[in-house]
Amino acid sequence: MTTKSFQDMLFSLIQQKGWSEKELCEKCLLDRPRFTAIKHLDDDAASTHNVTLQVLVALCIGMQLNITVSEQLLALRGYALSKRNPIHNAYRYLIERCSGISIDDANELLTELFAGKGTVLDRILLGSRGYRQGSDK
Repeated sequence: MTTKSFQDMLFSLIQQKGWSEKELCEKCLLDRPRFTAIKHLDDDAASTHNVTLQVLVALCIGMQLNITVSEQLLALRGYALSKRNPIHNAYRYLIERCSGISIDDANELLTELFAGKGTVLDRILLGSRGYRQGSDK
């Protein structure tokens, strides 16, 4: 069994959906620079730069991937959803139980769940609306 790279798996999933890059960006709430960063990731790079867990979860939710496929895709970038982390549990819930939810609606739910609980919302929101490196927010 050969292991796919992150890009191979992602673009295979996009192709299965029959989506253009523009459709993917719209459904996953990704801006062009963020998508370009994803397209040009070096699988061996230690830095993910603009490709955070939040961006990857947005891909999983926007593409309506099941939890198994989502975990495989995340693992190819060195991420995992921890059952001990409340934010990760919220992401898992969105993937498992909210198939078809828009990223805007997912972000609204995350805001309702975590607002006022000492969580910096920019660091948990999905897609390009989430935390940006170097941001003062």
